[in-house]
Amino acid sequence: MTTLAKPDAVQMDGQKLEQVKQLFQQQIDEGIHPGAGLAVYRYGNLVLDIHGGTGKDKPVDTETMFVLMSSTKPLTASCLYILKERGKIAYDDLVSKHWPEFAQNGKESSRSDTY
Repeated sequence: MTTLAKPDAVQMDGQKLEQVKQLFQQQIDEGIHPGAGLAVYRYGNLVLDIHGGTGKDKPVDTETMFVLMSSTKPLTASCLYILKERGKIAYDDLVSKHWPEFAQNGKESSRSDTY
């Protein structure tokens, strides 16, 4: 079991984290999310790790896997924008310039602006 960092130790408001926990549980109870997990890290330290509801007819726990499909695309796009603004990438860079292992199975010429 992973030990949670104390919110004060990572400059976080423990009351705000408690509000997140309450909202999470409320949404599980109301059926907004049939099952979900949430982990919050600050400066590499785990400060919140909660789960609830059911997935595939069993309770969600720390080992439950979720099918995310395209739900990570907005986060990925935001990360790419930040990297471009910081001068770390160009939108027309080959993906393999930053992730060499990607250049396999016909993807050698793929760029971040291809998709």
